[in-house]
Amino acid sequence: MQKREFSGLVVSPVVHHNVSALPSSATEVESGLRAIQGAYVIPHMDETLRFLIEHPFLIDVVQEAADALRRTFGSAATLSLELFHDPETENTELFALVHINEPVTVALEKLQTFDEAWFLDQQSLIAELFNVDVAFS
Repeated sequence: MQKREFSGLVVSPVVHHNVSALPSSATEVESGLRAIQGAYVIPHMDETLRFLIEHPFLIDVVQEAADALRRTFGSAATLSLELFHDPETENTELFALVHINEPVTVALEKLQTFDEAWFLDQQSLIAELFNVDVAFS
């Protein structure tokens, strides 16, 4: 997977939720997107960044998720961001995937630890638009 650098903010954010954690300026949005690019491999960069711009309340959560995932899975864990489209509901959800080369039981225990330590507390912020899972190598 290849990382690409975001060349700049062009799209105006569309706010769908009244969340106090919104970035307050275009500079903060751009800074957040750059931080996300440094933390994750993003195979479909343009589409993923557009999704984040359209849902700016996710930017801080996605950044913080990378730190929390590294605390749980280790600093060398490879993280990626991918959009999944459900054709039946027409919903799109952003997934942070932890690419892991461990036994399934170990990976799922770590994922449960992550959920309990950090992710479940974020549910009111993510509006069912962001999720985390493991991907086995």
